[in-house]
Amino acid sequence: MSDKVKCYSDALYSLAKEAGACEEVLDDTQKLAVSFRDEPELMRVLTSSEISRGEKRDLLDACFKGRVHNYVLSCLKLMCDQGSIKGFPAVCAGIKQLYNEDKGILAVTVTSARPLSEIQTERLKRRLEEISGRTAELTLQCDSACIGGLRLEYSGVSVEDTLRRRLDELKKLIQTTSV
Repeated sequence: MSDKVKCYSDALYSLAKEAGACEEVLDDTQKLAVSFRDEPELMRVLTSSEISRGEKRDLLDACFKGRVHNYVLSCLKLMCDQGSIKGFPAVCAGIKQLYNEDKGILAVTVTSARPLSEIQTERLKRRLEEISGRTAELTLQCDSACIGGLRLEYSGVSVEDTLRRRLDELKKLIQTTSV
C-alpha cells in the first residue's frame, strides 16, 4: 500500500471512527470497490483528462450522494481532484484492514479442492479463533489444483497443506536425488 493510499485510508477510517460510522463507511467502501471492479468504465471516466474536475464532482454526486456516507463521497471527490482516484480500490481494502484490526477480526481466505461442508467450515473457524484469539472471518474458495488439503491466507501470510504442494515437493526431491 502506497503512503498516499495509507494516508487516505487512515484519514477516512479515523473520521468514521470519530463519528461512530465505521460499519457504514466499511459497507459503503466495500460496495464501491465491487462497483469499481465490475464497472471499469467508471474509473476510465474519473481518470479522463477530457472531463473537468467540476464535471467529475457532479458525476460523483449524481451517482453516490445520499447513497454513501458523506465522508466516503468526500474522499472520492478529493482523490479525483488530486488525480489519485486510481488508488480508491486500495483505500477500500485499507478501510477493511483497519476495521478488522480495530474489531479484532482475522480475515482468512481458505482455498480447498472442493467446497467445505458447514461442519468443516465451523470447525476450521473455531480452531482459527482458538489459535489467534480473534474472531475469524472466512472467505471460502475452491481450486481443483489443490487436489486435497487447504491453503490459508491471512495478514500477508500463506499456510499451505495441500496434496498439490506435497506432490511438488516430492517431485523436487526425486529430481535432485541421484540414483
